[in-house]
Amino acid sequence: VNNKTVLISSLASWILLGCAGTEINGSSIPTTSIELEQRVEKIERITQNSGLLNLSLRLDELEMQINELQGQLEQLSYLEQKNLDTQRSRYIDLDDRIQDLERTISAMISLSSLNRDQNLVVVGLPIPNGTDNDNYQAAFDFLKNEQYDSAALAFQQFLVVFPKSQLADNAQYWLAESYYAGEQFEIAIEQFSIVTNKYPRSRKVPDAMLKIGYCYYELSNYENAIKYLNQVIEDFPDTSHSRNAEQRLKIINEINR
Repeated sequence: VNNKTVLISSLASWILLGCAGTEINGSSIPTTSIELEQRVEKIERITQNSGLLNLSLRLDELEMQINELQGQLEQLSYLEQKNLDTQRSRYIDLDDRIQDLERTISAMISLSSLNRDQNLVVVGLPIPNGTDNDNYQAAFDFLKNEQYDSAALAFQQFLVVFPKSQLADNAQYWLAESYYAGEQFEIAIEQFSIVTNKYPRSRKVPDAMLKIGYCYYELSNYENAIKYLNQVIEDFPDTSHSRNAEQRLKIINEINR
């Protein structure tokens, strides 16, 4: 016998015993087990519906709290990632600046040591323990970034440490170019002349001769400018170097009119 049946039987017995003699308008209240069962089921439904409603409300409340917490978590995650990105960007920028300073300081120390004793082998390269290719590229990067003083120091140090490198003639040319770009034309003439005299078979010779003519032009020494520009035309005909020399000669001729 299940609990519902027991409950119905107990209620039926109680009502029959306690209310059998009750009369309304002279009539007895009809009481049967079917009516009692219906009333019990109605009470159960009300109870169940009330419990489900409370449970549903509670679930809605919990769901709102979960959504709120999830939103807060997403916001914290976003802020953390943004902070990490900012810190990473600052670190990269700081690291780049430190490396630039280290290269510049190293090159300056190297040149200072070289000036004190020309026979002293200086070890302060832009990239310590790096190869000739590594240090050549580091010096060239200074030049590309318009850091002409640092470039000149780096190329000078390269030539001290790697005098037999296959890149030595190029390094000498770009050393001269560093002075030319920095508008130190007299020093540039000296350095370009080293290219033509010390490395006569270098591919940089026509460039060096052309730039010597340009330097004299910038110094308004048109006589020597014409001399070197004509030499470029004579020694390297039908090249871009000779064409550039011809164009500069035309400018000088216009000035001398």
